[in-house]
Amino acid sequence: MHICNYCKRVLKGDYETCPGCGGSSFSNKAFLGETIIKNPPKDGYKINKKNYKKAIKNAWLVILLGIVVWIILAVLFFPFIFTPSIFGICIIIGGIIYKNNNKKNIRRVEKLSKKGLLVKGLKYEVVNTGTMVMGKYYKCIKINYKNSCGVEIPLYSETKYDIDTKKYKTVDLLIDPDDYSNYFIDYEIY
Repeated sequence: MHICNYCKRVLKGDYETCPGCGGSSFSNKAFLGETIIKNPPKDGYKINKKNYKKAIKNAWLVILLGIVVWIILAVLFFPFIFTPSIFGICIIIGGIIYKNNNKKNIRRVEKLSKKGLLVKGLKYEVVNTGTMVMGKYYKCIKINYKNSCGVEIPLYSETKYDIDTKKYKTVDLLIDPDDYSNYFIDYEIY
C-alpha cells in the first residue's frame, strides 16, 4: 500500500502521481489485508462514478426510444391515438425515473465520500446481476462485510460495466457507519 505524503490518501495501486492531489511523494506500508480509514481527506474520497453516468446515458436512450415509439404509434393509429400513446409515455416515464434514480445515487455517494468509513482490501466475488444484454450478463461485486457487532452482511455493488478481475485482488468499501444500507463498492477508492 502507498500513502501520499501530501494528502494522506491510501492507495493500493502503483501510481507515478497521487490521483487525489497530484503529489509525487509516497510512503509505503505493508498491506496485511483489511484496513479501516476513519478520517476522509479534506475534499472527500475520489469515487469512480462512471457506472452511474453510463446508466444515465442509457436512460436518455430509453427516453428517446419512448419518444420514437410514441410518434410511430401515434402516426400508425391516428384515430385511436390514446391507447398507443400510453405505451410510449410509459417508456418515457420509466426512462425519466431511471435517470433521476441514478442522479440521486451520484449525490448520495458524493455525500458519502465526505463522511463515510473506508475499508480497503476486502475479498470479493463477481456475480451476475440477472440482466442480460446481447447475450452478455452485467456483473456486480459482492462482499461480506463484518460490522462493528461482528454480524456479517452481504453487500452488492451497483452494476459494473468495466469489471477487471485481473487488475485487483481486493476491493474497497465506503460505508456510512450509522446506516449500513448506504455504501459504495469499487476496486480503488482513495
